[in-house]
Amino acid sequence: MSNKNHLNLPEGEFIQITESDFDEEKRKKEKYQRAIETRKIRPRYSEDLIKQYKFFRKNIYNPQRVFHPCCDTDISPIKGFPNSEVILMDKDKDVARIMEKNNISNFIHGNVLKHNPKNPYDLVIILNPQLKSSDLTKHLVSGGYVLANNWHDNATELLEDENFQNIGTIDFKRFNRPFLAKGDFSKLEPEQWEIYFYVFQKLNLK
Repeated sequence: MSNKNHLNLPEGEFIQITESDFDEEKRKKEKYQRAIETRKIRPRYSEDLIKQYKFFRKNIYNPQRVFHPCCDTDISPIKGFPNSEVILMDKDKDVARIMEKNNISNFIHGNVLKHNPKNPYDLVIILNPQLKSSDLTKHLVSGGYVLANNWHDNATELLEDENFQNIGTIDFKRFNRPFLAKGDFSKLEPEQWEIYFYVFQKLNLK
């Protein structure tokens, strides 16, 4: 049996670890910052998301005020809901700079948990926020809707919340077009490959 090491180095040779190896994360951050400065990183649209938003507004509900918290650089709701007031929000400073450089007037830089809008929303979009659904829907009107995915258990939280009615899921791959599977919440991540959005409606429990 060969006693060569798994890196296939000649016998007796070693890899030298230098200080620069520990600066890799710093270099990545600097590269990202330079990309921001040179406008290489821009706000992005997702055609798949836009198709689903279009399906939602035409077949389920056409909202007046849309809130997309923890949006990162995703501005798809702007195209998906062209006749609605769309508010995008994120606390990341780099995201804020990207949005400002690209004149995205719909964007608010700030902490979502401290957000206190003058008027409530009738649609909240929850995509990978790493925050609880209850924190993100505080300003949703009764009868308003939530579109959520479940990578951070946001859909699961809403399924267990008595304040919300479970409408169904938007499947957009099975027939190469979006459709609503009413009341079907059988596919949650990690098995959510055909499903992307879970649809909920806030109840009036007063």
